[in-house]
Amino acid sequence: MREVKTPKKPLLYYYIIAMLVLLLFNLLAMPWLTEHQIREVDYNTFVTMTEQKEIGQVEIQEQSNRILFTGKDNKTIYKTAIVPDDGLVQRLLDAGISARRIETALRALNRLPQALSAVFITHTHSDHTAGLRVLLKHTGAPVFASPAVCAALLRQIPGSASLLRPLCPGDAQVFGPLTVTAFATSHDTPGSMDYRFDCGGASAGILTDTGYVTPEAEAALAGVELLLLESNHDVQWLQSGPYPYPLKRRILGDRGHLSNDAAAEFACRMADRGTRQFVLVHLSRENNYEALAYETVCAEVTLGDNPYKAGDFPIAVAARDHISPLYAL
Repeated sequence: MREVKTPKKPLLYYYIIAMLVLLLFNLLAMPWLTEHQIREVDYNTFVTMTEQKEIGQVEIQEQSNRILFTGKDNKTIYKTAIVPDDGLVQRLLDAGISARRIETALRALNRLPQALSAVFITHTHSDHTAGLRVLLKHTGAPVFASPAVCAALLRQIPGSASLLRPLCPGDAQVFGPLTVTAFATSHDTPGSMDYRFDCGGASAGILTDTGYVTPEAEAALAGVELLLLESNHDVQWLQSGPYPYPLKRRILGDRGHLSNDAAAEFACRMADRGTRQFVLVHLSRENNYEALAYETVCAEVTLGDNPYKAGDFPIAVAARDHISPLYAL
Protein backbone atom coordinates (compact mmCIF):
# COMPACT_ATOMS: atom_id res chain seq x y z
CA MET A 1 0.00 0.00 0.00
CA ARG A 2 1.38 3.37 -1.01
CA GLU A 3 2.09 5.69 1.87
CA VAL A 4 0.42 9.06 1.61
CA LYS A 5 2.70 11.76 2.98
CA THR A 6 1.31 14.82 4.66
CA PRO A 7 2.17 17.77 2.45
CA LYS A 8 4.71 20.13 3.91
CA LYS A 9 3.43 23.52 4.91
CA PRO A 10 4.83 26.38 2.83
CA LEU A 11 7.60 28.53 4.27
CA LEU A 12 5.21 31.46 4.38
CA TYR A 13 3.14 29.62 7.01
CA TYR A 14 6.07 29.44 9.41
CA TYR A 15 7.01 33.03 8.65
CA ILE A 16 3.51 34.22 9.61
CA ILE A 17 3.60 32.18 12.84
CA ALA A 18 7.00 33.65 13.74
CA MET A 19 5.74 37.19 13.07
CA LEU A 20 2.67 36.62 15.26
CA VAL A 21 4.84 35.37 18.11
CA LEU A 22 7.13 38.37 17.73
CA LEU A 23 4.17 40.73 17.68
CA LEU A 24 2.72 39.23 20.87
CA PHE A 25 6.10 39.48 22.56
CA ASN A 26 6.40 43.13 21.52
CA LEU A 27 2.91 43.99 22.75
CA LEU A 28 2.94 42.04 26.01
CA ALA A 29 6.44 41.20 27.18
CA MET A 30 8.40 44.28 26.13
CA PRO A 31 6.26 46.81 28.07
CA TRP A 32 6.46 44.55 31.15
CA LEU A 33 10.24 44.24 30.88
CA THR A 34 10.68 47.97 30.33
CA GLU A 35 8.51 48.85 33.32
CA HIS A 36 10.42 46.51 35.61
CA GLN A 37 13.72 48.19 34.80
CA ILE A 38 12.46 51.37 36.50
CA ARG A 39 13.04 51.82 40.24
CA GLU A 40 10.16 53.33 42.21
CA VAL A 41 10.91 55.86 44.98
CA ASP A 42 8.77 58.15 47.12
CA TYR A 43 8.30 61.83 46.30
CA ASN A 44 10.47 63.02 49.19
CA THR A 45 13.41 61.08 47.74
CA PHE A 46 12.86 62.79 44.41
CA VAL A 47 12.77 66.24 46.06
CA THR A 48 15.93 65.52 48.06
CA MET A 49 17.82 64.31 44.99
CA THR A 50 16.67 67.39 43.08
CA GLU A 51 17.79 69.84 45.77
CA GLN A 52 21.15 68.07 46.05
CA LYS A 53 21.48 68.18 42.24
CA GLU A 54 21.79 64.40 42.02
CA ILE A 55 19.37 64.17 39.07
CA GLY A 56 20.35 63.94 35.42
CA GLN A 57 17.07 64.11 33.46
CA VAL A 58 13.43 64.60 34.40
CA GLU A 59 10.22 63.89 32.49
CA ILE A 60 6.94 64.97 34.07
CA GLN A 61 4.20 62.69 32.69
CA GLU A 62 1.00 64.39 33.76
CA GLN A 63 -1.12 61.96 31.71
CA SER A 64 0.03 58.95 33.73
CA ASN A 65 0.44 60.90 37.01
CA ARG A 66 4.12 60.13 37.46
CA ILE A 67 7.58 61.61 37.20
CA LEU A 68 10.40 59.71 35.51
CA PHE A 69 13.95 60.79 36.27
CA THR A 70 17.51 59.52 36.16
CA GLY A 71 20.43 59.74 38.52
CA LYS A 72 23.26 62.14 37.77
CA ASP A 73 25.08 59.43 35.80
CA ASN A 74 21.92 58.79 33.71
CA LYS A 75 22.27 55.03 34.31
CA THR A 76 19.41 54.38 36.74
CA ILE A 77 15.81 55.32 35.90
CA TYR A 78 13.46 56.18 38.79
CA LYS A 79 9.76 56.92 39.00
CA THR A 80 7.58 58.59 41.58
CA ALA A 81 3.97 59.73 41.73
CA ILE A 82 3.07 63.36 41.10
CA VAL A 83 1.87 65.12 44.24
CA PRO A 84 0.58 68.70 44.62
CA ASP A 85 3.71 70.84 44.82
CA ASP A 86 3.57 74.51 43.77
CA GLY A 87 7.35 74.75 43.90
CA LEU A 88 8.14 71.74 41.71
CA VAL A 89 8.67 73.54 38.40
CA GLN A 90 10.68 76.30 40.06
CA ARG A 91 12.82 73.71 41.85
CA LEU A 92 13.55 71.95 38.58
CA LEU A 93 14.33 75.24 36.85
CA ASP A 94 16.72 76.22 39.63
CA ALA A 95 18.44 72.86 39.31
CA GLY A 96 18.84 73.50 35.59
CA ILE A 97 18.07 69.89 34.72
CA SER A 98 16.77 70.33 31.19
CA ALA A 99 19.25 73.12 30.46
CA ARG A 100 22.07 70.88 31.68
CA ARG A 101 20.95 68.16 29.30
CA ILE A 102 20.88 70.61 26.37
CA GLU A 103 24.30 72.00 27.21
CA THR A 104 25.76 68.51 27.60
CA ALA A 105 24.40 67.56 24.18
CA LEU A 106 25.81 70.70 22.57
CA ARG A 107 29.25 70.13 24.06
CA ALA A 108 29.21 66.50 22.92
CA LEU A 109 28.72 67.86 19.39
CA ASN A 110 31.61 70.32 19.88
CA ARG A 111 29.24 73.27 20.14
CA LEU A 112 29.33 75.85 22.93
CA PRO A 113 25.96 76.92 24.38
CA GLN A 114 27.15 80.54 24.27
CA ALA A 115 27.39 80.27 20.46
CA LEU A 116 23.63 79.75 20.04
CA SER A 117 22.15 82.31 17.65
CA ALA A 118 18.53 81.63 18.61
CA VAL A 119 16.11 79.28 20.35
CA PHE A 120 12.87 78.20 18.63
CA ILE A 121 9.99 77.00 20.83
CA THR A 122 7.17 74.84 19.42
CA HIS A 123 4.68 75.13 22.32
CA THR A 124 4.45 75.71 26.06
CA HIS A 125 4.18 72.19 27.53
CA SER A 126 6.74 71.71 30.30
CA ASP A 127 8.69 68.99 28.51
CA HIS A 128 9.56 71.59 25.84
CA THR A 129 10.30 74.65 28.02
CA ALA A 130 11.44 73.43 31.45
CA GLY A 131 15.11 74.37 30.98
CA LEU A 132 14.60 77.58 29.05
CA ARG A 133 15.17 80.05 31.88
CA VAL A 134 18.52 78.56 32.86
CA LEU A 135 19.55 78.20 29.22
CA LEU A 136 18.80 81.87 28.53
CA LYS A 137 20.75 82.87 31.61
CA HIS A 138 23.80 81.10 30.15
CA THR A 139 23.40 82.16 26.52
CA GLY A 140 21.29 85.31 26.20
CA ALA A 141 19.98 83.95 22.88
CA PRO A 142 16.73 85.38 21.45
CA VAL A 143 13.67 83.12 21.65
CA PHE A 144 11.33 82.77 18.67
CA ALA A 145 7.80 81.44 19.15
CA SER A 146 4.20 82.26 18.30
CA PRO A 147 2.68 85.35 19.97
CA ALA A 148 0.60 83.13 22.30
CA VAL A 149 3.65 81.14 23.35
CA CYS A 150 5.71 84.32 23.88
CA ALA A 151 2.96 85.68 26.16
CA ALA A 152 3.01 82.46 28.21
CA LEU A 153 6.82 82.47 28.44
CA LEU A 154 6.79 86.07 29.65
CA ARG A 155 4.61 84.97 32.57
CA GLN A 156 6.83 81.95 33.28
CA ILE A 157 10.17 83.74 32.97
CA PRO A 158 10.03 87.27 34.40
CA GLY A 159 12.45 89.65 32.73
CA SER A 160 12.54 87.72 29.45
CA ALA A 161 10.68 90.35 27.39
CA SER A 162 13.85 91.64 25.70
CA LEU A 163 14.67 88.15 24.42
CA LEU A 164 11.24 87.11 23.12
CA ARG A 165 10.63 87.40 19.37
CA PRO A 166 7.01 86.69 18.28
CA LEU A 167 6.80 84.72 15.04
CA CYS A 168 3.54 83.93 13.24
CA PRO A 169 2.84 80.88 11.05
CA GLY A 170 4.24 81.55 7.60
CA ASP A 171 6.86 83.99 8.89
CA ALA A 172 10.53 83.37 8.13
CA GLN A 173 13.59 84.38 10.12
CA VAL A 174 16.97 84.70 8.40
CA PHE A 175 20.35 84.04 10.01
CA GLY A 176 22.95 84.55 7.29
CA PRO A 177 22.54 81.60 4.90
CA LEU A 178 19.96 79.91 7.18
CA THR A 179 16.23 80.59 6.84
CA VAL A 180 13.78 79.26 9.46
CA THR A 181 10.09 79.18 8.46
CA ALA A 182 7.29 78.61 10.97
CA PHE A 183 4.05 76.73 10.26
CA ALA A 184 0.96 75.92 12.32
CA THR A 185 0.36 72.56 13.99
CA SER A 186 -2.68 71.17 15.84
CA HIS A 187 -1.98 70.58 19.54
CA ASP A 188 -3.85 71.17 22.80
CA THR A 189 -2.00 74.38 23.62
CA PRO A 190 -2.40 77.85 22.06
CA GLY A 191 -0.11 78.89 19.23
CA SER A 192 1.69 75.59 18.60
CA MET A 193 4.08 75.65 15.63
CA ASP A 194 6.89 73.65 14.04
CA TYR A 195 9.67 74.75 11.71
CA ARG A 196 11.42 74.24 8.39
CA PHE A 197 15.15 75.01 8.01
CA ASP A 198 16.78 75.91 4.68
CA CYS A 199 20.50 76.58 4.24
CA GLY A 200 21.93 76.88 0.76
CA GLY A 201 20.64 73.88 -1.13
CA ALA A 202 19.98 71.80 1.99
CA SER A 203 16.71 71.60 3.93
CA ALA A 204 15.28 69.94 7.02
CA GLY A 205 12.03 70.11 8.94
CA ILE A 206 10.43 69.00 12.19
CA LEU A 207 6.84 67.87 12.72
CA THR A 208 5.93 66.86 16.24
CA ASP A 209 3.22 67.40 18.87
CA THR A 210 0.34 67.57 16.42
CA GLY A 211 -2.86 65.54 16.26
CA TYR A 212 -2.82 65.41 12.48
CA VAL A 213 -0.74 66.72 9.60
CA THR A 214 -2.15 70.19 8.98
CA PRO A 215 -2.34 71.50 5.40
CA GLU A 216 0.12 74.22 6.45
CA ALA A 217 2.59 71.60 7.68
CA GLU A 218 2.35 69.49 4.53
CA ALA A 219 2.85 72.54 2.31
CA ALA A 220 5.74 73.94 4.34
CA LEU A 221 7.62 70.64 4.55
CA ALA A 222 7.31 69.72 0.87
CA GLY A 223 10.70 68.76 -0.53
CA VAL A 224 12.74 68.81 2.70
CA GLU A 225 15.66 66.38 2.53
CA LEU A 226 15.55 65.44 6.24
CA LEU A 227 12.37 65.18 8.32
CA LEU A 228 12.16 64.75 12.09
CA LEU A 229 8.73 63.15 12.37
CA GLU A 230 6.64 62.39 15.45
CA SER A 231 5.78 58.70 15.85
CA ASN A 232 4.28 58.93 19.31
CA HIS A 233 2.22 55.81 19.96
CA ASP A 234 0.84 52.51 18.71
CA VAL A 235 -2.94 52.94 18.50
CA GLN A 236 -3.87 49.41 19.67
CA TRP A 237 -1.38 49.55 22.52
CA LEU A 238 -2.78 52.90 23.65
CA GLN A 239 -6.40 51.75 23.37
CA SER A 240 -5.79 48.60 25.43
CA GLY A 241 -3.53 50.30 27.97
CA PRO A 242 -4.23 51.68 31.46
CA TYR A 243 -4.74 55.33 30.49
CA PRO A 244 -8.17 56.76 31.43
CA TYR A 245 -10.58 57.19 28.54
CA PRO A 246 -10.42 61.04 28.42
CA LEU A 247 -6.63 60.89 28.10
CA LYS A 248 -6.80 58.25 25.36
CA ARG A 249 -9.32 60.41 23.50
CA ARG A 250 -7.04 63.45 23.82
CA ILE A 251 -3.96 61.65 22.48
CA LEU A 252 -5.91 60.10 19.60
CA GLY A 253 -7.73 63.33 18.78
CA ASP A 254 -6.99 66.09 16.30
CA ARG A 255 -5.12 68.05 18.99
CA GLY A 256 -3.06 65.16 20.31
CA HIS A 257 -0.13 63.26 18.79
CA LEU A 258 0.72 61.40 15.58
CA SER A 259 0.54 57.62 15.83
CA ASN A 260 3.02 55.22 14.24
CA ASP A 261 0.50 54.60 11.45
CA ALA A 262 -0.04 58.32 10.82
CA ALA A 263 3.71 58.87 10.74
CA ALA A 264 4.13 56.00 8.30
CA GLU A 265 1.46 57.35 5.94
CA PHE A 266 2.95 60.85 5.97
CA ALA A 267 6.46 59.46 5.46
CA CYS A 268 5.26 57.84 2.23
CA ARG A 269 3.77 61.11 1.01
CA MET A 270 6.96 62.97 1.89
CA ALA A 271 9.09 60.39 0.08
CA ASP A 272 7.03 61.12 -3.04
CA ARG A 273 7.89 64.80 -2.57
CA GLY A 274 11.64 64.34 -2.23
CA THR A 275 12.43 63.60 1.43
CA ARG A 276 15.32 61.15 1.68
CA GLN A 277 16.03 60.89 5.43
CA PHE A 278 13.56 60.29 8.26
CA VAL A 279 14.16 60.42 12.01
CA LEU A 280 11.23 59.28 14.18
CA VAL A 281 10.90 61.36 17.36
CA HIS A 282 8.78 61.95 20.47
CA LEU A 283 7.99 58.28 21.18
CA SER A 284 5.74 57.61 24.18
CA ARG A 285 7.35 55.58 26.96
CA GLU A 286 4.04 53.92 27.84
CA ASN A 287 2.55 53.28 24.41
CA ASN A 288 5.46 52.75 22.05
CA TYR A 289 9.06 51.71 21.74
CA GLU A 290 11.77 52.21 19.15
CA ALA A 291 11.59 48.90 17.26
CA LEU A 292 7.80 49.05 16.90
CA ALA A 293 7.81 52.61 15.51
CA TYR A 294 10.64 51.74 13.13
CA GLU A 295 9.01 48.53 11.88
CA THR A 296 5.64 50.24 11.33
CA VAL A 297 7.11 53.01 9.18
CA CYS A 298 9.39 50.65 7.26
CA ALA A 299 6.49 48.29 6.50
CA GLU A 300 4.29 51.10 5.21
CA VAL A 301 7.06 52.49 3.00
CA THR A 302 7.82 49.04 1.58
CA LEU A 303 4.26 47.73 1.18
CA GLY A 304 2.42 50.99 0.52
CA ASP A 305 1.26 52.32 -2.83
CA ASN A 306 4.58 53.90 -3.79
CA PRO A 307 7.70 52.85 -5.71
CA TYR A 308 9.97 52.84 -2.65
CA LYS A 309 11.26 50.31 -0.16
CA ALA A 310 12.45 51.04 3.36
CA GLY A 311 16.06 50.37 2.38
CA ASP A 312 16.01 53.07 -0.31
CA PHE A 313 16.76 55.82 2.22
CA PRO A 314 17.73 56.07 5.92
CA ILE A 315 15.00 55.73 8.55
CA ALA A 316 16.17 56.16 12.14
CA VAL A 317 14.63 56.56 15.59
CA ALA A 318 15.85 59.27 17.96
CA ALA A 319 16.91 57.68 21.23
CA ARG A 320 15.27 58.93 24.42
CA ASP A 321 18.22 58.65 26.76
CA HIS A 322 21.33 59.57 24.79
CA ILE A 323 22.44 62.06 22.18
CA SER A 324 21.53 61.35 18.57
CA PRO A 325 24.22 61.61 15.89
CA LEU A 326 24.60 64.53 13.53
CA TYR A 327 22.78 64.03 10.23
CA ALA A 328 24.50 65.25 7.07
CA LEU A 329 22.54 66.70 4.13
